[in-house]
Amino acid sequence: MPAPILPLIDAAPHWPERGALIGLDLGTKTIGVAVSDPDRRLATGVETVKRKAFKADAARLLAIAAERNAVGFVLGLPINMDGSEGPRAQSTRAFARNLAGLTPLAIALWDERLSTAAVERELIGMDVSRSRRAEVIDEHAAIFILQGRAGPAREAARGSLTMAVVIAALLPVFLLIVLGFVLRRTLMRIDTQWHGLERLTYYVLFPVLLVQTLVKADLTKVPIAGVGGALLLSALAMSLLCLALRSPLARAGVDGPAFTSIFQGAIRWQTYVALSVSGNLFGSVGLALASVAMVAIIPLVNVFSVAVLAHYAAPQKQSTGAIVMTVVKNPLIWACVIGLAINVAHIPLPKIWHEVANALGGSSLAIGLLVTGAGLHLEGMFRPSLAASVALVLKLVLMPLLAVALATWFGLSGSSLAIVAACAAVPTSPSAYVMARQMGGDAPLLAQIITLQTILAAITMPIAIAAVGL
Repeated sequence: MPAPILPLIDAAPHWPERGALIGLDLGTKTIGVAVSDPDRRLATGVETVKRKAFKADAARLLAIAAERNAVGFVLGLPINMDGSEGPRAQSTRAFARNLAGLTPLAIALWDERLSTAAVERELIGMDVSRSRRAEVIDEHAAIFILQGRAGPAREAARGSLTMAVVIAALLPVFLLIVLGFVLRRTLMRIDTQWHGLERLTYYVLFPVLLVQTLVKADLTKVPIAGVGGALLLSALAMSLLCLALRSPLARAGVDGPAFTSIFQGAIRWQTYVALSVSGNLFGSVGLALASVAMVAIIPLVNVFSVAVLAHYAAPQKQSTGAIVMTVVKNPLIWACVIGLAINVAHIPLPKIWHEVANALGGSSLAIGLLVTGAGLHLEGMFRPSLAASVALVLKLVLMPLLAVALATWFGLSGSSLAIVAACAAVPTSPSAYVMARQMGGDAPLLAQIITLQTILAAITMPIAIAAVGL
């Protein structure tokens, strides 16, 4: 039986708590090899294997693993800077698949972006000659890969997704949101500029990313039913809870339009943040899982949001057909359906599609996060109303608890459970504000809710995600 090939967080439970790991940096002509100590605290170089035929290369690597009593392999996966996978990454995956057929040791793949460049800068700083750098750079890159991941692997083997790892994944997301907020008030103050970026992202860039992610995903290795089911049922449960709270909130002075803002603030989710965090934490597997979750959640929350707005806020009641058309015209739903259909049907796509899709999709999350930051409103954030406070508690506290409880009941663990926690803990989508304006909801209240949730999610999301790994 071939050895499993998994992201680091999922591969670690397949290794004993103690035991050396072999780090590999695959070059075109050589393979850098490093080994960790049994406690996985330090890594040292072993040798640089000159590549010949695969069988000869694999035989040498397996011999090194046997000599060192290694319990697993860590391969650097050379992902592009925009998060896409090019020919080198595909070659690395092929090498891992072939190696897995020759060993029972679990193989972990780790995003090695900039590892070789970082090592070269270090060697230059040590005044190592160009010729000598060429001889040892792959070996040092293997040390870099293993040294950087041995600690997290040790933690993951004990079932822990540390707070530091989570914060490192979340920090770029929220920095982009802050940058969008600053740009909106300095260099790009015209509303039409942001409106154009929002439409470009919503109708072109983001759908392309979803299609490409689902086309490339190996759906046989992800628990689609568990992840989608947990998030779907948690959104349904939250919707029913909000409706049950309608009467108490009305007695507290919350009118119909304000109630619709609470409802949207409690059940809708910020897809840009969810996908960015999932990708930063777990790479392509995380993106695939989060995309599958979108298929489960987006239709439900759109139908419920439109129905609640139509009933409690809209000056003119929306017909059932109008509600259905609102959902049917959603480009994100269509993108998920198309991506899944191509994947399941194994329809081959030309190389030019992948090149264009990787370029467009790679920019979508960054632009989407900038647009999210540009839409934040700080007015009244230091004195949140009762309605805003209720929405905060429901979305940032109760929703993650519901989703994680359901995911645990479905038997999810590891990266799958962390993805559920991440998707459930994200703030409300800014598109909810647009819908509130169009259908008579309390748009200013919803703007306050979105801003407060986005700011506080920088604190609550790391706690929610790290908690499931403890």
